[in-house]
Amino acid sequence: MNLNSLLGARPKPLAQIGIWAAAIVVTGLIGYLRMNSPASHEFHLFFLLPVAAVAWFINLPRAAMLAVLAAVLWYLAERQLSAGGLERGPLLFNTLQRLVLLVGFAWLLDRLRKGLGQQP
Repeated sequence: MNLNSLLGARPKPLAQIGIWAAAIVVTGLIGYLRMNSPASHEFHLFFLLPVAAVAWFINLPRAAMLAVLAAVLWYLAERQLSAGGLERGPLLFNTLQRLVLLVGFAWLLDRLRKGLGQQP
């Protein structure tokens, strides 16, 4: 078994459900850690990892749903950590940027996976 066949094969439906559930739990835990950590700690990469796994091993629509969940959790954490110090406009703008970043990365991974699958 080579790396291309390992990464190129989609998991069976039961394994996809497991990956999806694990990604939701991990995203929730990351959101919880973000809410309970100092504002100086950033969690960009940690929110990106479950979205990337879902985009690669399951599909783009589920990765987009997970990206929305991650962006909402990130928004709630930032709102809690700012304690009313940030206006709603910049906070929503930052959340929209994060959502676009997460969905865009998932889209790129989905295209890369499909492109690698079409090579001889």
